[in-house]
Amino acid sequence: MSGALTVRVVLKPGSIRSLCRYGGPFRGLKVKAAQEAGCIGILIYTDPRDHGSVTEKAGYKPYPEGPAINPHSVQRGSVQYLSSYPGLSLPAKQTRASWIDRYRFFPGAGDPTTPGYPSYPNATRLEGGNIPAIPSLPISWANGKRILDEINPSNPFVLDGTLSKRRIRLLNQVDTRVIPIWNTIGVIPGHIRDEIVFVGNHRDAWVNGAADPTSGTVTVVEIIKGLGKLLREGWIPLRTIVIASWDAEEVRSHISPSIAISLSSRGPP
Repeated sequence: MSGALTVRVVLKPGSIRSLCRYGGPFRGLKVKAAQEAGCIGILIYTDPRDHGSVTEKAGYKPYPEGPAINPHSVQRGSVQYLSSYPGLSLPAKQTRASWIDRYRFFPGAGDPTTPGYPSYPNATRLEGGNIPAIPSLPISWANGKRILDEINPSNPFVLDGTLSKRRIRLLNQVDTRVIPIWNTIGVIPGHIRDEIVFVGNHRDAWVNGAADPTSGTVTVVEIIKGLGKLLREGWIPLRTIVIASWDAEEVRSHISPSIAISLSSRGPP
């Protein structure tokens, strides 16, 4: 399986693990496509072709000696089905398209155990209908290339349905506990109290988070400094400003979709 959402199952269902590359559709939808095609697992590798001309083949050294991607690096991320949630009931007179257009997030975002309503501590929780039922793992280009070379030694970038001769053991340990997350929220009341402008960014990261989320967090902090100076001079904003530092974005359980859902139930301002 390449970047397209197409999976070719050659043998009996339940016997194949899909191999696909990052890029194009969201990674969660690649897992969804593999699951629907009858695969029992999926491996997603990082392809150097997704990095344009900055590659080892073009003469660039890999990180940390240079800007090219390190062939042993692994790109982690949530595989939750963000664009859908089976059985999700949208607010009255709302279609999926209008929901996404108005609130700028997908119905499948947020806590998968509370679809369509906020994830409060006492909320009624479901199993999570937009969570994959098959295991998946991201792998490096170095490991992905070994499998691709075995499938098609003459051109590893062409997948024609040929199976790898190697048996791959895929183990994915998932923690499904419901645990607290911590959000930092600040409010600046405006002249119009019931019209709210949100400014925010998540602060959690898979690793050290220099680019994501620290770059966005630094921007929010600088905005806060500017607003603080204005407030000390007596300024009051026209609309209420809410500043947020979100937790748990990387696992797609951040609370911002829950707040959007809560506000949407009040109708347009």
